[in-house]
Amino acid sequence: MEWTLEEEIELLREEMMKAATEKGLTAAETIEFSRRLDNLMDQYAGLKKG
Repeated sequence: MEWTLEEEIELLREEMMKAATEKGLTAAETIEFSRRLDNLMDQYAGLKKG
C-alpha cells in the first residue's frame, strides 16, 4: 500500500509523539523522527507552493 504525503506526515508525527512520551524529547529516536518529519513537511510545503 502506498501512502500519500499527508498520511506519511501524520503517521510519522504519531510515532514521534509516542517516542517522545516513552523515551523523552531528547532521545535519539525522537530526534530522528523529528528530523524525518521536518523533511516531509518541507516536501509538502514545496508541493503546496507549486
